[in-house]
Amino acid sequence: MLREALPKIVTPLPGPKAKEVLARRAESMPSAIRSIYPCVISRGEGAMFEDVDGNVFLDWIGGVGVMNIGYSHPELIEAVREQSERYFHSMMNIATHERYIELAEKLNVSIKEVRQLIKKTSLMSVISLDEYLEQNQEANYSGGLQSQADNPELHHEKLEMKKILTDAIGNLTEKEKLVITLYYFEELTLKEISKIMGVSESRISQIHTKALSRLQTKLGKFRYVLFAV
Repeated sequence: MLREALPKIVTPLPGPKAKEVLARRAESMPSAIRSIYPCVISRGEGAMFEDVDGNVFLDWIGGVGVMNIGYSHPELIEAVREQSERYFHSMMNIATHERYIELAEKLNVSIKEVRQLIKKTSLMSVISLDEYLEQNQEANYSGGLQSQADNPELHHEKLEMKKILTDAIGNLTEKEKLVITLYYFEELTLKEISKIMGVSESRISQIHTKALSRLQTKLGKFRYVLFAV
């Protein structure tokens, strides 16, 4: 069995068959999509794969392409075969399929929780400028830390960032200012803000995203200081 074989090189690399395939690749695919190794895979089992010329390799980074279960795992093959005999359907928003729900149940995450997680990860968080600067004081050449008082350049940068931030917030619309204030300073949820402003939660999310985008544009080189994804 290939999964129990040892590495074996029977031709120069790349072999004659691999050379032909690699030449076709060079003619038909963009050069930006590069290949590190001079071989063309033919089949794989476990951590081993064989190329089109019969050379056998130990794929010690196989997890990059085939997960950490290796090539041709028997249980995965059986699961794919079983499902292929029933149907292949990946779009839950067209027709409901039970396996999708089973996976969600095994992960102990309901559809409602999944939607909430997606909504949260689509937002960006504003961090305190003062806190960021205090935690990221510049190191001097002797290996020590310099405070803002000892470092006029850092102090000037802080003042410049505050001015740019103030101007950027001033350019927001009244609704955008209100959403930013309620979300980051009053720590209200989007749902709570939507009730206060009398619009849908999705509309609040849109206003929030647009406000952050406008702030990032105005902040320019300092955007990385104020926002953390």
